[in-house]
Amino acid sequence: MDNVYIVNECYLVIYDIFTPWYSETPILAEQLVLQLAPGGRFSDVVSFLEEAAREAGASSVVVGTALAKSDRALASMYQREGFQQEAIELSKEL
Repeated sequence: MDNVYIVNECYLVIYDIFTPWYSETPILAEQLVLQLAPGGRFSDVVSFLEEAAREAGASSVVVGTALAKSDRALASMYQREGFQQEAIELSKEL
C-alpha cells in the first residue's frame, strides 16, 4: 500500500486518493487512523491529511468513524477541525 504513514510516531494513517462518480476532481478518503502510542495531537493527523490532499490535487478530504470507540466523540474531534457531517452510513452483516 502506497498511502500508509506514521504521523509524529503516534498515529498510523492509511488513505486513498481517487475520483468518485460524483466529482470531476479526486478526493482523499481516510481509510484508517489508529493511535499507536500516547501523545501527539489529533490535529496533526488532520493537518497531514489536508497536506496530502493538496499535494495530490484533491478537492476534499473525507473521513469516517468506523473503528472509533465512540462515533460521536470522534466526529466531534473532526468537526472542531472544520469537517462537517454529510451522511450516515449503515451496514448489515449477513
